[in-house]
Amino acid sequence: MTQRFAEYDQAYRQYCVLFILGKDVSYLSYMFYQGNFVSIDDDGKFHISVESVQDAKIAIKELKLKKKEYALVKREISQQQKVIRAKYTENVRQRGSKIRGGGGLGQLIRTVQTSNRDADRRALAQELAPLEQ
Repeated sequence: MTQRFAEYDQAYRQYCVLFILGKDVSYLSYMFYQGNFVSIDDDGKFHISVESVQDAKIAIKELKLKKKEYALVKREISQQQKVIRAKYTENVRQRGSKIRGGGGLGQLIRTVQTSNRDADRRALAQELAPLEQ
């Protein structure tokens, strides 16, 4: 293992430890990456420059590590979405059914109940929107 790859590997492990412990890793870019042989642009394009078989092997290792990192990020986001949806589902299960009858007053109450339920669905969509990008 070359010195540069060992440094990258150590930095990646530190990142993983911080990420798993829930520390703030927002200062690290998920899309932009500049490694020894592999670079990833903001738009997700890969650029690989190798000159030998050893360089190619190291580039493959870098790509595998980056793939694992993205899998960790994806898993974390999926877990956050799951928690948000579970919270919403629990709220839906706890609320009662709409009031029936009651003439004009009942209709007004049902309208308010419908608008509250619509607002809850809208709030759920707004809470999930940043995670779905």
